[in-house]
Amino acid sequence: MKRPRGGITWTRRPHVQKMLRTVADPGTPVTDETLSGMSPRRSAAYLRDLLMLHGVLPPADRNLALFDRWLDEALDRISEPGHRQVVGRFASWHVRRRLRGFADPGPVTGKQTQQARGEVSQAIAFLAWLHGRGRALADCRQADVDAW
Repeated sequence: MKRPRGGITWTRRPHVQKMLRTVADPGTPVTDETLSGMSPRRSAAYLRDLLMLHGVLPPADRNLALFDRWLDEALDRISEPGHRQVVGRFASWHVRRRLRGFADPGPVTGKQTQQARGEVSQAIAFLAWLHGRGRALADCRQADVDAW
């Protein structure tokens, strides 16, 4: 590590110790899915980076993985089932697809995932705004879009 003291400080945190115990447990597979279930996200992402760096996990695009986790959490916060479905489809067919295209030549940048999160957040906000006006997406008209 460039700064070993920072690594020692990081490993002393209770949530990090819990993550490390989980990864060290022989009954727990060291997989991306295991790490995705850990909190806080930043510490889990840092641990994932360390495990990839040392060959424990295969290389993966960090920003793409962080976006996928953020998206799952964002979809879980949508209380309206129809809205959750529409946003999920939009994210899968438009946003994630575009991000994966960016990932082909090299890793996705933080700016690209920030833009993607913004697009999904705007879609969620727009649907909530429509709902607040008593409109369904199927009934949305240009005047609604202009008012938005």
